[in-house]
Amino acid sequence: MYREGLDWFAAQMQAAAGRDATYARGELTCDLVAVRDRTQIAGLTDLGDPQGQYHDELIVADELLLGGLHAAPAAGDTITLTEEGTEKTYTVRPTEKDGFVYEEIAGGKMFRVHVKH
Repeated sequence: MYREGLDWFAAQMQAAAGRDATYARGELTCDLVAVRDRTQIAGLTDLGDPQGQYHDELIVADELLLGGLHAAPAAGDTITLTEEGTEKTYTVRPTEKDGFVYEEIAGGKMFRVHVKH
């Protein structure tokens, strides 16, 4: 029953806020649905200005298939989607805060992927 609840949770998030996206690692690509999550500042300069921003994209782990195999997000991968009529490509990068490129959430059902602006 717990697993069914997690499946329902992921489906509800995708239905409410999902956007079609293409995930790529080199020549390998797959189409999936991404949900934009939190935005964070990557750090501050000596003057207190932001050095950059990251935001997270939530994706269902089972949808991330590269070359027909399940994959985990890796630094340097890209996520391309359309935002406000413009195609944008974000690069998967570790955050300054924790150094990880992704987190497993919802009992491993979804990945929270960190991407840099």
